[in-house]
Amino acid sequence: MVALCHTGDEVSNVEVAEAMVALCHTGDEVSNVEVAETMVALCHTGEEVSNVEVAEAMVALCHTWEEVSKVEVAEAMVALCHTGEEVSNVEVAEAMVTLCHTGEEVSNVEVAEAMVALCHTGEEVSNVEVAEAMVALCHTGEEVSNVEVAEAMVALCHTGEEVINVEVAEAMVALCHTGEEVSNVEVAEAMVALCHTGD
Repeated sequence: MVALCHTGDEVSNVEVAEAMVALCHTGDEVSNVEVAETMVALCHTGEEVSNVEVAEAMVALCHTWEEVSKVEVAEAMVALCHTGEEVSNVEVAEAMVTLCHTGEEVSNVEVAEAMVALCHTGEEVSNVEVAEAMVALCHTGEEVSNVEVAEAMVALCHTGEEVINVEVAEAMVALCHTGEEVSNVEVAEAMVALCHTGD
């Protein structure tokens, strides 16, 4: 506590200082009081923070006007940083945590960001596979405008068919909306090919 006063920080209660000392004993170092206070506050909510890095990430997020509600989200963000990825906001991390709870695993931030972006457009992504398909398409220079198209593409992959571009999937979705059903990709591809010939 005295050392902290010398750094210009102030510790308001012993519990915070004890947390900081305990962390030092685990080989971690706390650079400021705000981090330790966050860790103590989390303990009071029934959550446990295992290292300083997580708490520091949470504090850093608070400074960007974002709020982290639980440790699991922050831990996910820290884990991602270790894989060389960077999470820019809490919403993305929360999406990743939610997916983990459904038994799915998100391997990179780009997928989670796509899912969050879709939520903002009023769409909902139910699993990671759909979002990954959308991200993969973006990398091929294609753009998927809604979840329904991506879901159709994923569903087709499960039937042993492969959709190579978004235009085919969009045609399939459009047909579904007219009360028609496309059973395989070949039909949709034929329709797209015809559109290109002016028929």
